[in-house]
Amino acid sequence: MTTFTRVFRPVLIAIFLIPVIMLPVLSAQAIEQPNNQPVSEAHAIGSWQTESFTTYIPIVLKNYSPNHTATPTQEPVITVTTTPVVASQIRITHVDPISEYVDIKNETASDVEMIGWTLYDEANNTYTFVTFTLKSQAMVRVWVISGTNDAENLYWGRKSNVWNDGGDTATLADAEGKEIHQYSYPVATPTPESTTTAEPSETNTPTPTATPIVITSTIPITIVNVQFTPSEEEHVQIQNTGPSELDMTGWTLEDEGKYKFIFPDFTLQPGATVKVWVITGTNDTENLYSGLKSSVWNDGGDVATLRDDTGVVVAVYVYPTDSPTPTPAGSPTATPTSYPVGSSPITASVRVTYIEYNPDGDDLEGEYVRVKNFGEFDVDMMGWSLCDEKNSCYKFLTFTLQSQATVAVWVKEGADTTQDVYWGNSRSVWNNGGDSALLKNASSDLIHRCTYSGGDVGVDCEAILE
Repeated sequence: MTTFTRVFRPVLIAIFLIPVIMLPVLSAQAIEQPNNQPVSEAHAIGSWQTESFTTYIPIVLKNYSPNHTATPTQEPVITVTTTPVVASQIRITHVDPISEYVDIKNETASDVEMIGWTLYDEANNTYTFVTFTLKSQAMVRVWVISGTNDAENLYWGRKSNVWNDGGDTATLADAEGKEIHQYSYPVATPTPESTTTAEPSETNTPTPTATPIVITSTIPITIVNVQFTPSEEEHVQIQNTGPSELDMTGWTLEDEGKYKFIFPDFTLQPGATVKVWVITGTNDTENLYSGLKSSVWNDGGDVATLRDDTGVVVAVYVYPTDSPTPTPAGSPTATPTSYPVGSSPITASVRVTYIEYNPDGDDLEGEYVRVKNFGEFDVDMMGWSLCDEKNSCYKFLTFTLQSQATVAVWVKEGADTTQDVYWGNSRSVWNNGGDSALLKNASSDLIHRCTYSGGDVGVDCEAILE
């Protein structure tokens, strides 16, 4: 080793080590400013220890102050904005107590999530929406019966009816129980299902031949004609044959099935006629509109029944034809045929034929009533009822009894078919000591009665008609 190396080597080492040794001290002093002013870029020292030496690594701290307390980073707060549902925007537009369904429409510009919403009647029978979104401007129909849910139809899954024929109130509430809309019926003005206005055709459409029914009534009014085809021309023509005007507010026009038109505030002048159309339109003194998209009057035969505001039948019109037949100009009017109120060539053919009221074993398991359609036409029995003398009733929801067919109405629970329907009762109905089975149509008119005095297993009452 040279003399130069021996002399200057310690000096060189010292020169190298002094800054390294002094750097933490100087940095700490730089940080601890006497006036406690923040240092914009003060340098704190971290270290990385190895086996042979320590290397100090400077870490830059922005705007450091010795009295500064670190402020924790706040998580962003997410605010969910809910658009309030206005009662007039989600509406019950129609309740059909015969077919047992409720129509609900979303008139807002947005889809509405209805999970947890409820629909209930005055007796607090409640349907709860499970997983359902009602699209903007869309409508959903809530059926009482069982079925497969889709975007336009929801099913309650009940075997017994909910909506009272004589009047009820449907209430729609949101998931928090807040009332959104109420609908009470009977209502004066039917609610259209479509906003599209269809004007009746003024062309001379051939008029199908039909048979008017004479009803003994003090009100001078008659159903002149039922136009049942084509569907866009369906209407019933009614005439005031008396010398005075008739206030028809609250009157009803019904078919044999589920259709019921309730007259709005309306007066029919002496000698004038009014057409009650199935389609949508604007009411005037000569035309009233049901606001429906589907046809009502059956091509194969039907019965139009007109009732006043107390429910009394004032006019009936039956057309038991297989196909529409144009009426030639100048042809004579068909001879009126008289039928008892509540009956017709179609419905009078449906009768109770047998009651098993005291079966072997458990009464509940074995009780049933047989009903047969003796006529040549199928009969839509939706809304019909079968009752005992205590007014315990089974109500037909969706059922058509084919021509010459028989259906058994069982008191117990079961799965409905075309030949067997089930009351779903938990106790027997038909008294062993005597009772009556009353079969009524959708308008609650008595169609057939079978009365027995007991003392046997059952009674054959095919020929009984009271």
